[in-house]
Amino acid sequence: MTMKIKSIQVLLLAGVLPAALLAQGGKISRQGRDWVEEISGTLPASPRLKVETPGGVVEIRGGDGAGISYRAVKHTHARSEEEAHRRFAQMRLEARRSGDQADLSLEGSERHIDVGADFFVTVPKSLAHAVAETAGGNVLIENIAGEAIVATAGGNVRIDQIGGGAKVETAGGLIDIGTVRGRLNAQGSGARITVKDAQGEAVLESSGGDISVENYARTMRAETAGGNVDVKHGGGDIRVGTAGGSIRLGTIEGTVFAETNGGGIEVGSARAIIRAESTAGIIRLGRIAGPVRAETVNGNIFATVVADRASWGESLIGTGMGDVVVYLPANLAVTIQAIVESAGSRGAIRSDFPMVFQSSGSRGHGEVSGAAQINGGGPALKIRTTMGRIEIIKVSAADASIH
Repeated sequence: MTMKIKSIQVLLLAGVLPAALLAQGGKISRQGRDWVEEISGTLPASPRLKVETPGGVVEIRGGDGAGISYRAVKHTHARSEEEAHRRFAQMRLEARRSGDQADLSLEGSERHIDVGADFFVTVPKSLAHAVAETAGGNVLIENIAGEAIVATAGGNVRIDQIGGGAKVETAGGLIDIGTVRGRLNAQGSGARITVKDAQGEAVLESSGGDISVENYARTMRAETAGGNVDVKHGGGDIRVGTAGGSIRLGTIEGTVFAETNGGGIEVGSARAIIRAESTAGIIRLGRIAGPVRAETVNGNIFATVVADRASWGESLIGTGMGDVVVYLPANLAVTIQAIVESAGSRGAIRSDFPMVFQSSGSRGHGEVSGAAQINGGGPALKIRTTMGRIEIIKVSAADASIH
């Protein structure tokens, strides 16, 4: 008998027998309107872990231990303890290891049994791969060396201190991202997405919530169907789009592609503006070190250029209804072409640089244009407005950085 027990222990440690043998049944108790059954157990250390529940919270935390420990809390809304016991018996806890993966799940032979389970799991920090799936509940994964994959049909998601990449999907909750060192992909249906530090490539998508990012290190794509986008710092190129909100970008050490159908666009600084387009909003561009393409149907545009001869390229700044104010370095080699399509007078264009003006049409309704070759001319800067004013202000390279 003693030899048999020792043999089972050896097989369990080797991961040969199903680790579900370690799971123990728990005592049933009443908590509020629900009945619960709590089960605790351990599994041998595995590089991969998957936790799956038909409804409930999943929390996976990296710790200092060598193995995997878990606490599972089954819950159901039953009329009596006997009914709760019967339901719990039909939905069994599976805790097993197969190959290099450990699995925790709630499984049963019958469908539509009103039983869910919350899982609280502690794993070694060295875990290479963690998957958490729930049909309805919050998910937390933190402090692991590998990648994190999360899917919930209706709950909030929090991940932090992830050494690898992360993929997050929720059909109805907030997404809160701390530090992710690998590639990040987060998708939410109507959810707000917040990111503290994305050190790899990042893709963020929301069908109707705001997106807020403190820092990304490489490249980012952020899109929302009905919210604002706010990014404080970016270490590379960024592509941003919203169907009904404003875009606010801080210091971007790359190029910017930004589009909105219902708000303004603000950029603190960027290497270049590939595109900034709004159908109805003000555009403010500060400290742009390269070419600019900015257009809005209805709104003013303010742009500060700090480019030099090497970084400058052909640019366009235009608005349908609004004014355009551009700050240009005095030493920039550029050819300026400015047009006000419906101007009250030649004074619709004001420039600190010498310009040649032309006007056409009747007074008060004609077109006024101005052209200049600054420092011998260079790649063109085209500035236009259908109805408004154009102002071109000359500043020194040092002064341009503060506007």
